[in-house]
Amino acid sequence: MGDAGVTIISKQIVQPSPKTDGGGGVFNRRIHLTPWDLKMLPFQYIQKGILFHNPTHSPISSPPFQASATSNRFRATKTVRSPSLSIAPAKAPSSFTPPLLTSPYLTSKPLVTELADGIFIACSLNHSAADGTTFWQFFKTWSTICRNDFIGSPPEFDRWFPDSIPRPIHLPFKDHREFIRGTRPRNLGECTFSFSAENIKKLKDQARPGKISSLQALLAHVWRSMTRASGLQVEKEPPLPETYVGNSLHAATAKASAGEIQSNGLGWTALRLKEAIAAESEASAICGWVEAWIKNPSFLCLDLFTPGSLYVSGSPRFDVYGNDFGWGKPVAVRTGPGNKVDGRLELDQGREEGGVDIEICSTVEVLSSLISDGEFTNLVS
Repeated sequence: MGDAGVTIISKQIVQPSPKTDGGGGVFNRRIHLTPWDLKMLPFQYIQKGILFHNPTHSPISSPPFQASATSNRFRATKTVRSPSLSIAPAKAPSSFTPPLLTSPYLTSKPLVTELADGIFIACSLNHSAADGTTFWQFFKTWSTICRNDFIGSPPEFDRWFPDSIPRPIHLPFKDHREFIRGTRPRNLGECTFSFSAENIKKLKDQARPGKISSLQALLAHVWRSMTRASGLQVEKEPPLPETYVGNSLHAATAKASAGEIQSNGLGWTALRLKEAIAAESEASAICGWVEAWIKNPSFLCLDLFTPGSLYVSGSPRFDVYGNDFGWGKPVAVRTGPGNKVDGRLELDQGREEGGVDIEICSTVEVLSSLISDGEFTNLVS
């Protein structure tokens, strides 16, 4: 018996078939980590899962799932049952995410959970090994195997390094505790908001037609709404190939005071985002960051995330709802407890075409204020 009425049904160890070098020996391949990979060493695992309506048969006895579970290509590690948990609260719009769905018990390792009226399939991935693009490529491959469908191109494990960067990169530390720091847990909650393509277009038209992207307009709307919900004072400034495996994330930071955000409107706020992205998209900025990082390595630790700021992760470009395990289209996507900080915005593809889902993590007080903010929720589907 596991957490909150969760019963373990089966466990299996993922153990892929050894690859040979053609001469009878086992093929070993060394993959060097890039600065983008190494800076994620202190970061917690990517933890996400997708919900499905209950299929007509148990997924454990499903022929497609059994085929993938016994295949040399992939084996699921754990299957559990939680009859006390329903899918209904988890897919309700603009409501707090049920705690059990964010439990590490249901989001660690490849895991299939039978709910009272649905299925929750979850997985976690070390963020130094790869980013969200790779995570959802893995999910797509898994679901494709379950449908006995054609699998596309294999993963590309060769990491990209600028020519001036040596490999392997040697870190100037004697102990991992010199750069990996813990954080104090905070009482945070999560709410997921869905925005339709129609409402996103309204925001784009309201911002600066022809100058601002749909995503920039949507994030500006969330930024302004979170500023109101947080009650910040107006004078205060808040503190390669598609199959590439690894981290290809480069951060861009937009700054504005609460007063500027509240008084200048949606278009002005969206323009701050556009300018920040443009400034960090130049090749010179990216290469300059890499060279500076080699000389003075820094790491993405959770204590760097301070209240009063927003942090965007994920992407609506990931084909989350294309993961059909043979039971139809997923109902919703949810994240685990890893990397949950006050102000985190997790972006996902919306269930309906052109839509975007945003999971917002903040204090219960801020989220309650946000849910009651009509200017914000009028555009939530």
